[in-house]
Amino acid sequence: AYKVVIPPTVIYAVALWGLGLVGGYALVSRVRFEFGDLYVVPEQLVFVAMLALAPLPLIPLMVAAGAVLGVMPDFLRGLWHGDRTITTIGDCWFSVGPVLVLAALAPGPATLALAEVYVLAYLAQVTCDLLWDLLRNGLTDKLPIAGVLSSFGSIARIDAILSPIAFLVSVAAAPEP
Repeated sequence: AYKVVIPPTVIYAVALWGLGLVGGYALVSRVRFEFGDLYVVPEQLVFVAMLALAPLPLIPLMVAAGAVLGVMPDFLRGLWHGDRTITTIGDCWFSVGPVLVLAALAPGPATLALAEVYVLAYLAQVTCDLLWDLLRNGLTDKLPIAGVLSSFGSIARIDAILSPIAFLVSVAAAPEP
């Protein structure tokens, strides 16, 4: 039997890189841009980097950790009720679809040759996010479906604009994390 030994410096570098992505996700989740009667958050920039650079099985956990860290300042100041943390974690379901698509079709490093697979991953993200929004709306918010779909479409368009930028930067960063 062969034994694979990973040098501690590699383990530390990977852990530091992962923590940086989680911290980056938390940081960008605090940035909000008004868009009509909504606001959008540029989390897509870090999420796509996670998809391209982090181990796929860890990404949903990394997204949830980043989302919770992102609301911690408001929680500590009393502006965010602790019960809403559950909703914050639930809102991370969008990350599962792209991980499944990439695990099946492109489990290795991100390259420009895999751009079509990343488009499929984005479509899986939008599908998971929409299904979660509709489920949450049906169970709690009870808003008119047309309004939910309209708001969702606006936000999905912004994510579609940010995704290619994040993908190109991530592909460039992939060989040298």
